Amino acid sequence: MTVTLLADTTTDIPKLYTALAEWLSCLLYARIILRGWPKGKRIVVLVAGLALLCPLQMFIGIVNIWWWLPCMALALLIMFVTLKLTCQTPVAETIYWLARSFTLAELAASLEWQLYTFFAHRYSIFRLLPVSLVFLFVIYAVVFVAAFLLEPRHGETHLDIDGRQLWIVITIAALTFALSNLSYISLQTPFSAEVGPQSFNIRTLVEIGVLPSCTPITGSFAKHIRNGNSTASATSSRRNTGNIRTPKTASKSSIGNTTTSNNRSRC
Repeated sequence: MTVTLLADTTTDIPKLYTALAEWLSCLLYARIILRGWPKGKRIVVLVAGLALLCPLQMFIGIVNIWWWLPCMALALLIMFVTLKLTCQTPVAETIYWLARSFTLAELAASLEWQLYTFFAHRYSIFRLLPVSLVFLFVIYAVVFVAAFLLEPRHGETHLDIDGRQLWIVITIAALTFALSNLSYISLQTPFSAEVGPQSFNIRTLVEIGVLPSCTPITGSFAKHIRNGNSTASATSSRRNTGNIRTPKTASKSSIGNTTTSNNRSRC
């Protein structure tokens, strides 16, 4: 049996790896949002998302650089529609989870490929296709399981996100994507690096640094909801208590009126 070797480990991340990372991110956050694994029609939506992302990413790998950003925008649109139809969340919240999932996908794909190229340049066994696929499975499993365990559980159906907070998250995700991919667009900037290990370092480290900073944002949105719900519940409870006391007051008034009537009768 002939084993296929990966030809060049200094090239960009294989596009199918990127598509898989984007889809796994959507699946992960769907699991978190729904607080359970998707079922029924939601599975069909997720499978359709993967079926669209794979050929699109393959196309991105061969098009001119001028088509790269529009095609990446299309990939984001596919991820957005996948999350929206799967989780049925409001538009603002879907955009928020899209930013989170896209950043996580970029981190997973970048980290896996950087580690793979490191070992493949030193140990030829890593250039075997089966070994590379096992390596892909292990790294993706570690990244996405860790993200799932570290992601705060908001415990509510929806997060409360206003326009200002949404723009903050979008800006963070956009700047992260721009800085981590700047070397692939132009080498004539102070933040660019030659394509290879240096560009991988920039890409991975930027995303590692940014992604954890978004976690407290999710917690703050959830805390805001819980506080709002607690206040509403307390107000409702006080109103109910007042309503319960009202009949007692009315009852006392009736007793008083009855007593007065009896006294008058005796007179």
